[in-house]
Amino acid sequence: MDDKHFYKNNKNGIDGYSSRCIECEKKRATQWRKDNRERWLEIRRNRNQKPEVKKQMRKDAKASRERGVQKRWQEENPERVRELSKNHRNHDITTTEWNNELRVFDYKCAYCDISEEEAKKRDKQNLHKDHIDSEGYNDIRNAAPACRGCNDTKWTFDMETWFREQPFFSKERLNKIIWWCTEGYKDYIEDKPPYRISRERVYNEDGSWNFIHTLWTVDEQRNMVKCIAKGKKKRDLDVFIKEHYKN
Repeated sequence: MDDKHFYKNNKNGIDGYSSRCIECEKKRATQWRKDNRERWLEIRRNRNQKPEVKKQMRKDAKASRERGVQKRWQEENPERVRELSKNHRNHDITTTEWNNELRVFDYKCAYCDISEEEAKKRDKQNLHKDHIDSEGYNDIRNAAPACRGCNDTKWTFDMETWFREQPFFSKERLNKIIWWCTEGYKDYIEDKPPYRISRERVYNEDGSWNFIHTLWTVDEQRNMVKCIAKGKKKRDLDVFIKEHYKN
């Protein structure tokens, strides 16, 4: 009965250890998760909402990126990467809307204040459309221009909590982001149809791929909910759209 073979159990007043060895505890826990998946997911979601857990998750994620673990996993699991990318929440923002928002934010990252030109030189990328609230809307009311670094490190964490922990935190920029989400976007948001069209890669057995266009119903947040039509070209969906969305 030692720490190498048994987990600690403070409720056990006899010797302070669990009644099962570590290997048996792992098997029992694995089986319980399989039998009670919904309950396990609920417990995990509640645990991940705790500030101290979120802070540790950010540290672990940063350390993982620095060690190259994330990059190696992506290279070793291309199929899983493609599967996850399908579930990625893409913004439904027109070019005009985005250009107007960039102008409002002076063509700078809303968080660290780096300019788009500097971001291009450093990251070889334009400013990203970052979801301010990871579970919020998919249009400009929930988008902030962000450099690659801020977009990656913020991830799905609470925006204000994450921002206040950064060395470049600015109360002025935080207030501007909040203003944009509540009032600023109203002068620039455009009316959109009750559907969305996406383009996806379809991989063949030989590893080759081709694009297909899909038509989706959307919910209030502009999330793509149900695929209702597919076509090789975008124009292939026009007949279906005219028939089902006459107005």
